[in-house]
Amino acid sequence: MTFSVGSVWHATQAVVRRDWQIYAVVLAAFSVLPALVLQMTVQMPSLDHPEVRLGVAGWSFLIANYVLALIGTLTVAALAGAAVEVPGQSVGSVLAGTVKPMLKLLAASLLAFLIMTVALAVAAVVLALLAGLIGGLFGVELPDAQSAGSMLLIFAIIAAIMIVEFFVTLRLSALPGIALFERIGIFASLRRTWRLTRGHMLTLLALALIYILAATPIVALVYLGTQQFGPPTGSLPAFVVAALLLLPGLALNIYFSAAMGVVYRLLAGTEAEAA
Repeated sequence: MTFSVGSVWHATQAVVRRDWQIYAVVLAAFSVLPALVLQMTVQMPSLDHPEVRLGVAGWSFLIANYVLALIGTLTVAALAGAAVEVPGQSVGSVLAGTVKPMLKLLAASLLAFLIMTVALAVAAVVLALLAGLIGGLFGVELPDAQSAGSMLLIFAIIAAIMIVEFFVTLRLSALPGIALFERIGIFASLRRTWRLTRGHMLTLLALALIYILAATPIVALVYLGTQQFGPPTGSLPAFVVAALLLLPGLALNIYFSAAMGVVYRLLAGTEAEAA
């Protein structure tokens, strides 16, 4: 068993081709319909309306939407991951076992990014102290906050933080599958995903870039459609257009969610063969 872009694509395509109706129903119920309700009930900040602020109700709807979408994604990932090993899992049995792994996945992800945030904050403080110390010892005058040098330094720091966050996200790629299929704790799950993804970063990076390239025109399509026809509550045509615009995202999410389960199975299988 090999882990490559081709093997992930072929395995994902096989399970999606066989069970796409089930995946579509699950994601429509947990992702598409809540997203449509969110658009109809909550006005979100946008480039045209940056002054809009989410109240308590808005944040509640947004968090509920995220949780439901995560449950749907994990359910499809579990169905696809199980299909690679043992086909025929029922949606009901998988859905019933999704909530606890979801909590473990959230806890492990938050812990990983908390550790990363603390480490970056400590590094930033140390660098600032070193810069002040060097300036004091050698009489080097630090650039003004509005100068080109300062702006370039700020840009470099932000770029470095984004690269680190992207790297950590890739190393957590196996975490959903671990949360679903392995009965281990949060810290053990983090060590496990770090071990499984070691040596596969280029493949994971290629998969992430493919997803980004596929998602970008869909996001642009939804944005332009909303700008052209208005919110789904404005009229019946606007509602129909908003619903239709969610269908390309549904198709992409079917493959993305199924790939999450497939990626874990292939990584685990590759590790088992290497051992």
